[in-house]
Amino acid sequence: MNNNPKRTLGKIEVAGVVGVKPAFPRCQDHADWKTLYTAAVVETNKNLIPQRVSAAESAILARGRELFGTYGTGEEKESLRDALFVLHAFRMDLEHTEVAQDHSSR
Repeated sequence: MNNNPKRTLGKIEVAGVVGVKPAFPRCQDHADWKTLYTAAVVETNKNLIPQRVSAAESAILARGRELFGTYGTGEEKESLRDALFVLHAFRMDLEHTEVAQDHSSR
């Protein structure tokens, strides 16, 4: 019997057994979103903050896609939502601070 995987419309078949293939395979980088999130919120170099926030947002969104439709814990899903909210607020505050500094320097 052929044990090579055969792909069929979002499913994978191996040795005659068909199972649902995950839409987004697990990636270790995305599972470590908490590290990127922490790095973003504790960064003190204003030039690096936007990059750190973007990296954290990307990892959080990717992890959310991995959990979509799976039995990921409700706790992690809630943590992802909370982290995105904080990063959004952080980004908005940073943008408003930059605008205020531009206006005060004129």
